Amino acid sequence: MIKKIFNYHFLINNMVNQIKILDLYCGMGGLSLGFAAAFKNCEITGFDINKWAVETYNLNLNKFNCRALIQDVLQWTPESNIYYNIIIGGSPCQPFSSATATAKQGEKHPYFPTLRRFYELTAEIKPEIFLMENVCGLITKKHQPYLIQELQRVNKHYTIKYNILNAADFGVPQKRKRLIIIGIRKDLSKDFNFPVPTHYSNSSWITIKDALKDLIDFSLLNVKEKYEINKKENHILIMNINGLIKEKKISRYLQLHPPLDLDKPSRTLLTKSDYFLIPFLDYNGTTIYRKLTVREFLLSIPVFRGLTLLVSTMPSTKFAPRIFQSPFSGDLLC
Repeated sequence: MIKKIFNYHFLINNMVNQIKILDLYCGMGGLSLGFAAAFKNCEITGFDINKWAVETYNLNLNKFNCRALIQDVLQWTPESNIYYNIIIGGSPCQPFSSATATAKQGEKHPYFPTLRRFYELTAEIKPEIFLMENVCGLITKKHQPYLIQELQRVNKHYTIKYNILNAADFGVPQKRKRLIIIGIRKDLSKDFNFPVPTHYSNSSWITIKDALKDLIDFSLLNVKEKYEINKKENHILIMNINGLIKEKKISRYLQLHPPLDLDKPSRTLLTKSDYFLIPFLDYNGTTIYRKLTVREFLLSIPVFRGLTLLVSTMPSTKFAPRIFQSPFSGDLLC
């Protein structure tokens, strides 16, 4: 779909050599996977400071001519003899996320300089195209001035468009809205449009049940802990495989975000699986829940390394190929 977005066959026709793509703050490679799916003739280099993310990226994406390096983007200086046709990336979202405490948002967050660095490098390297992904909070009244300031570094030479895309509208079983910013260098005299959703409403969204149908049918013996929620008493009973029961107060998060509905897309995943319960069993009219398994969390990641990886980054790996896959490149890679 990248070609559809950009009318992008012009870029392939105009490039004699292999397309070189730089993925800044690459994580486990969601954007890289999408671009690898779109272009057969590309070489993708990713930078990330998290060694587990880099190892996971390489385990899964090396076969698609993608390579990640452990590199602090803030400290990286481009090599004068290497040019990148496309720069992509999602700078850390914490400075602009509603999930971050207000006192730590914006310039007060240690990751704030990563946004500026993305556009500094874009202005220095001058790729044909750049694409940035981030949370919608970046265009709120509070944080939009930061984005405008950075776009001013490149808007003289780039035609820039942005849109908010919902992963569920593109066949991902998760309601996940993200800001996508795309710039094409003006001397190319080309325009582009964002893709039309393939799943237009909640009636056609892919549900949790659709996505997990081959994983979701567990027997009681395979579930280590079962949960019963009593909203009236404001407590949750946790039963383990030995039949022992412990009781705890329902957390504030669980009050605001109840167990997942199998007949709807998931909400955005976080790292604490206690927050994500799914219906498991109906016992005498009482619904029993269980946690999502690690495999269910990591549905689109064939191999992963390191328990420190943020599960909240996982859906991007499924989102990106569906949005950016070329209509001419065959089946999705995820």
